[in-house]
Amino acid sequence: MKSYIHGLITGIVLVFAMFVFMGQTDLEKRQLERQKNEKKLKEKIMQLKNVKLENELLRKIYKRFDELSKKIDDNNGILNDIYTDGVPCNN
Repeated sequence: MKSYIHGLITGIVLVFAMFVFMGQTDLEKRQLERQKNEKKLKEKIMQLKNVKLENELLRKIYKRFDELSKKIDDNNGILNDIYTDGVPCNN
C-alpha cells in the first residue's frame, strides 16, 4: 500500500509539472507572436507613410505632365495649321 501511495503522488506531481511546463511554452509563443505582430504593424505604418509621400510626388509629376500635354496640344495645333495651310515662303 505504501508503494501505491508513493506512485500515486509521483504521478500527480509529474502530471502537474507537465501542465505547468506546457503552459509556459504557450506564454512564450504568445509573446513572440505579439512582438512579430508589432514589427509587422510598424512596417505597415512606415509603408503607408512612404505611400503618402509617393502619392504627393506622383501628383506633382502628373500635374507637370498635364501642363506639358497642354503645351504639346497647342504646338500640335500650330503644326497642324502649318501642314494644312502651308508655310509662306519668300521665293
